[in-house]
Amino acid sequence: MPTIPHGRKVAPVHPTALFALLLISIVFAHAAVAGMRSSRGRSTIDGSRAGSHTSNSDATTNFGCCNDADVRNYGIKIDVNAMQDGIELRDQYKSLGVRFGSYASPSAPPTWVDIDYSRYGTCRNVISGDPSFSGWEFFIFANPTQDRWATVQKVGVDIGYCDLPNSCFIAAYDADGQLLDSKFNTADGFQFLGIERQSADIACVLVGDCLGQSTLCQPDQAGSAFNCLTFSTPINGPTPLPNNMPVPPPPTRALAPGASPGGMIALSLILLALGVTYVARFSRSRNAPRA
Repeated sequence: MPTIPHGRKVAPVHPTALFALLLISIVFAHAAVAGMRSSRGRSTIDGSRAGSHTSNSDATTNFGCCNDADVRNYGIKIDVNAMQDGIELRDQYKSLGVRFGSYASPSAPPTWVDIDYSRYGTCRNVISGDPSFSGWEFFIFANPTQDRWATVQKVGVDIGYCDLPNSCFIAAYDADGQLLDSKFNTADGFQFLGIERQSADIACVLVGDCLGQSTLCQPDQAGSAFNCLTFSTPINGPTPLPNNMPVPPPPTRALAPGASPGGMIALSLILLALGVTYVARFSRSRNAPRA
């Protein structure tokens, strides 16, 4: 067995094992870099509102339209493509049992109709929070003629452009603001996210992008918006609406260790360093004088 000058015995490392280790590190590095390419080239379009943006959406088979194959119909549909850009959504759909943004609660930020150039040409009007594309969208279900709660069994939206899996969400809450269920996107691009309950207990909904902390879901750097809101028929209840309902906190989703791009880059660097170390030791062991 070869030795190094200090006399310590070193087991030779087979070149195949070294090649495999280096290959694994390269694969992890490539995946990490791909994951960090979160910005899809969104930029302000001249003549549009400041929040409008553009994206290369060829990575997805969906176009952000209400006729996309994954978009469901729960009975009632709201499509804002016919509305003018820049309108604040408040009570326009009150007759359908839904109230948006600051009309739903003084504590909620306003909700706007925006233009999203990452969507297909005829599907670009979307529902966006404040600030545009980075603020959460909040709405509640209420009796159309009285200030009382209503609840639904199903609710869903077509959200995007989501730059990474687990970067966009829809969350459903009861009338007390307790989280009932949440769904996160499973792929980049546009995706319909729907929540279906066993009974009609959904009173309010929060839609948006994830926060930047690593303990939550993946952050979406360029933001998102939604359209194609659909929900089941609201059931009117006897409980009065509060005067100022606080907006409930967003859902959280823990990441697996190393699942974030930063974690993958760190792991790839560790593997690469181990590979270089083993190559150096193997070279020294081959050139060392035999005992």
